[in-house]
Amino acid sequence: MPVIIKITFSLILSTLFCVINLFQEDQTQSNKSAHIIQSLEQMRSIGLSKSKNSTEYSGKCGLQLSFDVIEHWKEFSELQKQHLMILLAPPSRQKSRVIGHFKIFYDTTGFEAPALVSTTLGCQRLPNTVEQYIDSVGKYFNEVWDLEINSLGYAQPPLQNDNTYWIDVHELGFGLYGRTFPDPNPLNSGNPSRYKTYIEIDNDFCDVYPSSRGIPGLKVTAAHEFHHAIQLGAYGTWGLVDYYFNEITSTWMEDVAYNDVDDYYQYLTNSLSQQSQFSYPSKRFTEYNGSIEYSRAIWGKFIEKRYSPNIMLRSWENMRMNTSIQAIDQALTEAGGSFRQAFLEWSLWNNNTGPNCDTVKYYSEGINYPPMRVRNVAQYTPPQRIILDSIQVLSSVYHPVIIDNAQMMVIISNVNTATITSALQGLSYTIAESGDETFKHLSNGVHVKLNVSDPQRWSTQESVPSVVNDVLVYPNPYLSNGTNVVHFRLPPVVDTYASLSVFSGALERLISKELPIREIQPSEPYITWDGKGERHEQANSGIYFYVITVDNKQYTGKFALIRK
Repeated sequence: MPVIIKITFSLILSTLFCVINLFQEDQTQSNKSAHIIQSLEQMRSIGLSKSKNSTEYSGKCGLQLSFDVIEHWKEFSELQKQHLMILLAPPSRQKSRVIGHFKIFYDTTGFEAPALVSTTLGCQRLPNTVEQYIDSVGKYFNEVWDLEINSLGYAQPPLQNDNTYWIDVHELGFGLYGRTFPDPNPLNSGNPSRYKTYIEIDNDFCDVYPSSRGIPGLKVTAAHEFHHAIQLGAYGTWGLVDYYFNEITSTWMEDVAYNDVDDYYQYLTNSLSQQSQFSYPSKRFTEYNGSIEYSRAIWGKFIEKRYSPNIMLRSWENMRMNTSIQAIDQALTEAGGSFRQAFLEWSLWNNNTGPNCDTVKYYSEGINYPPMRVRNVAQYTPPQRIILDSIQVLSSVYHPVIIDNAQMMVIISNVNTATITSALQGLSYTIAESGDETFKHLSNGVHVKLNVSDPQRWSTQESVPSVVNDVLVYPNPYLSNGTNVVHFRLPPVVDTYASLSVFSGALERLISKELPIREIQPSEPYITWDGKGERHEQANSGIYFYVITVDNKQYTGKFALIRK
């Protein structure tokens, strides 16, 4: 009898725990649903006070909130769904116009009415420019349609019943450029789900990144948001797991369409106060937080230059069958590479940015990117030094190490695509004066080894300082634009200054001066020239000769200059 009572009590207790767990899960889902609705309500009314979005849905566009609506759609009650459909529908406006492929809705009077702006004194709205602004909206959205669909080959998004794509223009509030809203009922029954969408954009772009105010903000928003429409409508979404790639692609597309705006620079920082690829490289590639995913537009810049812009298109075409990492890997495999190979090379490119970067070999705009934030410098003292650290999957960390008064950069990367998690992965990196066959023997004489639980999913790249016996000129050819410089890499030197003379092909001297010797890193000295003559005039295109005198030695050579 006591045994029966014990079993009965155990069953009751187990059932009670199940009921409690189910209640907690329902409560969590209920809280999430209510929070999504509240955030959408706030986003809908935020422009009326021009306040900053205080929810977690930060960033330049509201796509993450749209993803959350889609992801949790089945969890909403029927009453909540009806309310959401009202919130997601385009608001009523005073007027609409069809320009090319687009139907544009807007107010002609009142707070929501659009206007062109003057950016010479702050951001002043110009009176009676409503229609001119709408003309600009039509112009730039049709430009990006032509680029993204007709030139680059992306499939067009689903249109409304009148065979146009809809754009709603109104005040979005501080920091928000645009947002792409889906009809939460998918167009198809399988995965990935595809959605009909419309786009909202700001009515003046005054409350955005300073250099993007006015028409520049409109231009990049057209490129950015229209590609979101393409993504959701033509290729579909597997859910929040791939949201990061939506933003990487759309932010990259801004620069493809309007390279003169460079709005994405605002996300490139090595300050720990803002999450960026350059401040938190140890964050997983798939991370999104309203900042880091926009900074990773540089993935598109890398792919575009290293491979082809078509790789980005093929990645989206592959996403009709696979989630993003597998789709990207497939696209790169078709081009003779792989995601692992590209990720490691990208990690190396990201350590070659800043004022002294090689814009021929690495990022074309890399001189405008910040230098990578690295760990504290480690000093190697024989016989051994061990570095301990931890990073997330699909991320890298940069460790500068001083060996014999020269700095070696160690890039450690986790390239695990099998398990995407935010959990930290521990590592131990050993530098020793000797080692067995499990160690890597470097050209500077040390032996190194990475100790991790799954070594096949990790990689290390060591940048060992090279010793040169002559002068290396880079970039060569030197694309001179009046502000950038050409570098003359020197052999190891004692002097702190070097004499540089530059002569034209006709042996006419342009300049002769003493220049300070700088170092990219210890034991890699260099001097620079800005491409200008004695009277600060910019040199013309041609072949030039140089003579460098340092440590009582003279070095001569030639290089090509192309004036932009």
